Amino acid sequence: PGGRLALEAAPGLARQRANLLAPRAVSELAPGIYQQTFHIHTDSAIPGTLEGFDILDIPGGEQQYAAGAPVLPGIARHSIALPSGGQILGVSVENQAAAIPLGQYEIPTATIGPWSVSGIVLSAVSGIDYLYPSSPAEVRQGGWNQYWLTAFPVRHNPATNETVLVKDFDVSVAYEAAVPYGILDFAAEGDVLGPGIAPSFAADVFNMGASRLDLDADLAIWNDDTNEFLTTKTLAIALEAGTVYPLFASGAMPLETGRYGARLRVWDAAGEADEAAAAETEFEVKSVVLSDLAVAYDASADQVLLSVKAVNLSGQNGTLALAFAIGEAGGLPLDVVGAAPVVLGAEEETFVLGLWTANGATSEIRLAEAAATFDGAPTNSVKAFFSTAGEAQAGARDWNAYR
Repeated sequence: PGGRLALEAAPGLARQRANLLAPRAVSELAPGIYQQTFHIHTDSAIPGTLEGFDILDIPGGEQQYAAGAPVLPGIARHSIALPSGGQILGVSVENQAAAIPLGQYEIPTATIGPWSVSGIVLSAVSGIDYLYPSSPAEVRQGGWNQYWLTAFPVRHNPATNETVLVKDFDVSVAYEAAVPYGILDFAAEGDVLGPGIAPSFAADVFNMGASRLDLDADLAIWNDDTNEFLTTKTLAIALEAGTVYPLFASGAMPLETGRYGARLRVWDAAGEADEAAAAETEFEVKSVVLSDLAVAYDASADQVLLSVKAVNLSGQNGTLALAFAIGEAGGLPLDVVGAAPVVLGAEEETFVLGLWTANGATSEIRLAEAAATFDGAPTNSVKAFFSTAGEAQAGARDWNAYR
């Protein structure tokens, strides 16, 4: 209450990921059924080596690892966004140029193991006896409501080592979307904000239909602790067929410490609001923000060095009391390491260190967590996986990638 939110187009450089969904032609095959066609062109394949095997690189391509399949370069620069309920109906390949023989290459087969054990292992053993892949294009879901097209100009038969290059072909992707617009990647610009800072949000709003849409949007922000919220009808968005609008929302009302939620809705201005596409996110406002938890295990000393960054956003001096918890991944803490209290000045940042002795305990994966209070008020916590088995390992794995 009493606040307003402003929405505007985000600067192009600040929203580079929107370029992955650049405007393109869309054809409507039937009501709610659409198709996009992409032309794939590859000039050449460049030989190289990888762990004693042959490997081929192509301009704009990346090596693709699939269990039991040869490691081949793929082009994955095209994607299609679909709203909730949308689905890919099929992928077809047309206008293929004649395959150019590249010769005999001993390209490895990938074996994929658990990330914490073996990772990727390359092998000369394969059960495939045909030019792989059987189709030079496939679509994989790469995230919520987003599908990536991967094209394979290079094909390989592991049984004969025959390898060919198809320089040109067209890939058509058909999909169903009763409502062809939606939202991608709606998030606050920072999971944790400082008090007195107006929140900002970013999202990609897309139109994968075959005609222009005029969309309305509104944004709601509420305090999870008090259930107070504010909403504002903000913007009319014109989206041509096959386009993505990088949306940036900034609030004129600074927020106090607490937990907050936000919801973005968009709908066809000519339709009904109950057909709105919606996305939600959460964020916190804290006086001090913890980040960059790093863990290094020294096997020779059987010790783990922990480090975490603390930034004071409160504008006032205060005392930071911090501790590190060590535990099995997914289990209860095994030990807690306290750090000496730190007086943190206004707008000051520091790194707090801790040292934990493993006492001969062995486990392939452990979990470290840093949590603190600032003048008695809790901060956010940060987590990271690390290993106390085998060789010493430096650095920390991102907890959010595995939970």
